[in-house]
Order: sequence, then structure tokens, then C-alpha cells
Amino acid sequence: MLGLKKIAAMIVTVLVALLPSTGHATTLPRAVLIIDGSGSMWGRIDNREKIVIVRNQLANRLKLLQGRVQLGVMSYGHRRRRDCRDIEMIEPVGPIDLKKYAGKIKHLLPRGKTPVASSLQMAAEALAGGAAEKSTPLHIILVADGVENCRLDPCQTAIDLKAAYPQLTIDVIGFGVPQKDQPQLQCIAKATKGRFRPTNSATGLQTAIDQLFSAIGRSIDPLKPSEATKRKKAAGLYLSAGLAEKGDILQSGIGWRIYRAGENSRNGATPLERQQKARPFFKLGPGKYHIEARYKSLLAQQDITLPVDQAIAKRLSFNVGLLSANAKLG
Repeated sequence: MLGLKKIAAMIVTVLVALLPSTGHATTLPRAVLIIDGSGSMWGRIDNREKIVIVRNQLANRLKLLQGRVQLGVMSYGHRRRRDCRDIEMIEPVGPIDLKKYAGKIKHLLPRGKTPVASSLQMAAEALAGGAAEKSTPLHIILVADGVENCRLDPCQTAIDLKAAYPQLTIDVIGFGVPQKDQPQLQCIAKATKGRFRPTNSATGLQTAIDQLFSAIGRSIDPLKPSEATKRKKAAGLYLSAGLAEKGDILQSGIGWRIYRAGENSRNGATPLERQQKARPFFKLGPGKYHIEARYKSLLAQQDITLPVDQAIAKRLSFNVGLLSANAKLG
């Protein structure tokens, strides 16, 4: 005869089995946007105050992150003069309400100091403290027009934070930062494998914001689970190309040709495959091939060997901006 504890355990097991399956929940990355509220933000670029440009650009581009990250907004120096403790999370980390977030950003009024290091520390702790899992990606986006002036070392702070939170990345936009001050901001980004985007114009600021926000958005789920599984299993060649080796990937206007090894367009060979796509996929068997990519008047080419039953990704470069020259005394 079963005991009461065993009967209760069986009932619980049955009830759990009858509950509807909710699938795997997706943990969104967590991010904090830090906006410089120091007095120097009243300086002018393109005949407008820097803070006005920053407020408008950030408020208008938040839609790139909506639904893709849990976002908080922080500022420093915006309430009191000469106070290195003046740091405030003006909107806690959570789902983005465009109207609410934009309203908070557009009411920022610069007043005080530039406690960059302390702001990074507070932002990182807020991100990590609310993360559901240790593997949740954490991002800080710092928009600043100057460097630390509160006697701390933000570069060392970034190094320490990366050691404490390996999943943390800090991206930095330097808006109107003098050349001599840029290394400190660049070091913050480099220490966390982030990106540093210096700019001295309103259009440059918009480009930098778009690049960073879009990159963070794309890091979430660039492929749906079913699509990711399909691509992982499909053997063949995945191609892309850029104007330079470390530049952005081109999104249109590329003509691709695949030839047998030893054949190419110059010797008049007929291609095995051709596509007019930015990022094509060629289902090819194992063997040696010659790849050609044409973009406007540019040609990039590469030989490749495909192994059996593997998916291979290759990026070609058109090497724009590289100059080769020979010189001799005349």
C-alpha cells in the first residue's frame, strides 16, 4: 500500500505533466545608456548645443533597441555643480517605452562634473544585479564629450569590470572630444572588447548611434531557432564581402561566380554557379573552387577547398583604399 507522501508526489508529477508547455524563454540582453550631463555639454557643434543634439538623436533612435534589449538610462553631472557623486539612473533597466524614455532624455540639463569611472561601476552593478542568468549579455553605451575629472581612472575601472563581468561590453561615443583626450575613452571600449566611435558632427553622431544600436540589436537573435538549425546543418559555402577587410559587410550590388579550380572569368570559363546577392549560399560538393565577386568596377577573388559535409563561411575584400606602388631613382 502506497504511503501518503508517495501518493502526493505522484499527483504533483501528473499535474506538472498536464501543464501547457511554454517553450524556452528568451533572455534579452540588458543595457544601460549613460549620457554625459556635465557642464561642457553646453558647448556648440554645428551651431547647436551638444546636449540638444545628443538628446534629440538618442530619443529618436531608441526604436532600434525597442523589444530587443532591457534598457536603463543613466546620467551624471545633470543635477548639481562640482559634485562627483551626482550620478542618477533616471530610468531603471526594463522594457523600452519610447515616449517615456524619450521624455526623460529630453529633460536632461547639464550642470556639473564628469564622474565616468563611478558611472560605469554603478551601471555594471545594476546590469549584473538584475540579470536572470550569469550568461546574459550586458552592454553599456557611454555618450560623452570629455574625460574623467573626478580623480579616478575609468580605463582601469573598465578593465576591472570586464574581469568581474566577462559578459559585459562597453561601447563609447566621443562627441566633440579633443584628440588628446580620446585615448582614455578608447581604452574603456578596448578593455571590454567594445567599440569607440569619435565624431565632431551631428550627422556623425547619428551614424555612430545607428551603428552601435543596430549592432546590439542584431546580437540578440539574428536567426530564428529553426533557421539557425537549418543553416548549421546545411553543408556548403556562405559568402559575404566588404570594401575593406575590417569594414562593414556590403548589403547589395554584388555579383558572385563560382568556377572549378584553375578556371576563372579571364580565361573565358563558364561558371558552375552564379548569384546576384549580398550574402549568397552555394550548395557545393567537396572539392576545390575559385570564387569571384564583382562590385561596380571592383573584383575580389579567392581559391577555396570545401571539405566533406561542412558549412564554410568566407568573406572577401575588395581592398578599397589600399595603394601599391613601385618607385626608383630617376
